[in-house]
Amino acid sequence: MNGNLGYLIHKVSVMSKSRLTQRLKAYGLTAQQWSVIKDISATGAGATPAMIAKRLHADRPTITGILNRLADKGFVYTRDNPKDRRSQFILLTDQSMELIAKLEDVSNKVMKEALRGVPDSEIRTTIGVLRQMMDNLGKEELE
Repeated sequence: MNGNLGYLIHKVSVMSKSRLTQRLKAYGLTAQQWSVIKDISATGAGATPAMIAKRLHADRPTITGILNRLADKGFVYTRDNPKDRRSQFILLTDQSMELIAKLEDVSNKVMKEALRGVPDSEIRTTIGVLRQMMDNLGKEELE
């Protein structure tokens, strides 16, 4: 089982999230919460919980729980969606915006630790393989 590609991808994901969560504790965040902040930041104009859930391949109740915890900690706030009164836009607070560069740095350091000793050529190859796998799986979702 240890040589199975799927198992190894899963294991690296779990281990890197665990390491990242350890490092993010200093900021009062988990890896999942950081991924939501990063997603909202990338949009530049806020996002609905449904949009975030779709982009992060998570279910909406999970994202809603994460957003509630982030709001309680002062990292996000909501405003009415002018296009749909049933939904809200989630926006980052100034506190979040000020931390993004630091959080990005923490995340990058964890990835550097994980990739220590791996040649750049192998990293590029791995990225290509993983992107192809994502494309293949994404096509199946559309069928």
